[in-house]
Amino acid sequence: MSSHSKLKYGYKREDGYIFVGHTIKRGKKYEDFRSPEAFERQKEYHKINKKKVYDEITALYNASKIKLGCLHCKKKFKNDPEVLDYHHPNPENKRQPVSSFWRTSWQQFKKMKEEWEKCIVLCANCHRKEEKRIRNAGN
Repeated sequence: MSSHSKLKYGYKREDGYIFVGHTIKRGKKYEDFRSPEAFERQKEYHKINKKKVYDEITALYNASKIKLGCLHCKKKFKNDPEVLDYHHPNPENKRQPVSSFWRTSWQQFKKMKEEWEKCIVLCANCHRKEEKRIRNAGN
């Protein structure tokens, strides 16, 4: 077994076992295979867990926007958090748009939260007006 295995997730051996990744035990790297049944159980578990994490992060994301509401028009949009956007008042501090983060892990959520803490919340209408004002000021 090579320590730099080129196997890809889902590779099936002659005996039917399926490659899922590498495991490190006592400092040694081992190829990790699952039976077809265990592989399917693991896939289903990860699918369910990923959806659960996505839903929890989305709920926290939406709650943070609703709590602040639109800074310009002062509306909260409690039933429609989708109309609230994070706006970077200082574009030099912007690493990426808050809405573009993947919501699939708590590490991503941490990065997302760090980014939204640099922002103000605006409703879609006020955000468009603010972006237009910024563009016109630049001309």
